[in-house]
Amino acid sequence: MSTLRIHPVIRRTPGQDPSLPAAVRVANQRRGARAVCHQCADSMGHHLRRLTRDDQGQPEPSNGWHWAISHTQSFVGGLVAPFPIGIYVARVRHRGQELVRISGTRFEYELLGGFRWQAFARLWSAKEAVLRKERSDISGMESCRLTAAPSERGLVLHFRGRHHYVHQRFSNGHYASVCADLPDDTVLEWDWLDLPPEHKQAQA
Repeated sequence: MSTLRIHPVIRRTPGQDPSLPAAVRVANQRRGARAVCHQCADSMGHHLRRLTRDDQGQPEPSNGWHWAISHTQSFVGGLVAPFPIGIYVARVRHRGQELVRISGTRFEYELLGGFRWQAFARLWSAKEAVLRKERSDISGMESCRLTAAPSERGLVLHFRGRHHYVHQRFSNGHYASVCADLPDDTVLEWDWLDLPPEHKQAQA
């Protein structure tokens, strides 16, 4: 059996000129994220039909494939796979104290070397990826807990009675996280054009 390779695709967000109305910029973010989702499927030799959501706003499988998207003003991300997945891109920046409170405990931040805004973005991105894979909304944030930080490339979180491994990449002030239960014959390869040369060499 050949190895299955899944490719989280991350690209610069189109149509973010500050002169555009905010609603137009957000719509462009969503369109850009869906476009890279289709690009991810194409790279794997698969065709997605229209990307739809159910009554709870959760992505519905398209042509038998699960899909997930994320978008910021700077980057959009998309991923497809034959099993449930979650992806989230977060920019390192200052956030409100309420978000800091629900993002994690002191123990969780100690696992990341203490509270910094970079640690906040990393933890928030990882938790959002888990919640999206498990089809939960932000109400599940506080019960999703970091249990281990084995490397710069991944975190282990506990949610709904089990542990979840989250693959991570950091570039250009953003953390991208992917949560998926990868079978043994599956390899995850990031497709992030804006990764600096040293990151690209590390992936080779």
